[in-house]
Parts: sequence; C-alpha cells; structure tokens
Amino acid sequence: MHIDNDLYTAKTGLWAHILECYLDRLSSYGTRLRSVFDKFKLVYEELVTKQLGALEEVHSKLDYELGDNIIDLYQEACTIPAEKMTQAYYEALVRQCSRLLRLQHLTAG
Repeated sequence: MHIDNDLYTAKTGLWAHILECYLDRLSSYGTRLRSVFDKFKLVYEELVTKQLGALEEVHSKLDYELGDNIIDLYQEACTIPAEKMTQAYYEALVRQCSRLLRLQHLTAG
C-alpha cells in the first residue's frame, strides 16, 4: 500500500511539474484551439446534431467515437475562459488531446 501511495505522489508531482513548465505553451494551444472551433462553428454544430441522432444518418462505431471525442475536446477547451483555466483543466485538455490522437480514425494510414 505504501508503494502505491509513493507512486501516486510521484506521478501527480511529475504531471504538476510538466504542466507548470509548459503552462504558457498550453495556454497558447488552448487559445488557438478555441479559434479553430470558432472558425468551424457550423461544422461543429452539424457534428453535434449528427451525434444526437437528429439527422437519422447511419454512422460507424468509429464515427461516433471520433465525434464523441471532438465534443469532449470542445468541452475541455472552450467552455471555460482561458484566464480561468487551472492546471487541472489543462491536464484534462492534454489527456483529451492524447485520447483523440490515438483514435483509429487519425492513426490509420
């Protein structure tokens, strides 16, 4: 049990240090990500509509997975003003970006 606590402490400490070192860069990425969602607002709104099944189009499981992850990314990046984002929000954003980049849609060659 003691080893698990030490591992957890080390892991959270490392995450906190990484985020602290890259906070300015993450803030910049968050701002640019918001601008991408703003630029493609209509496309994003259509995606949300499709994900909710309003258009009765048949999607593959991978389409739903990609759509769900893009919606999650929007929620992580765009629902909180940049000046109010804390380390916890940036950590969630980094994790969501990582999940999105590992999807089969984006990694298939």
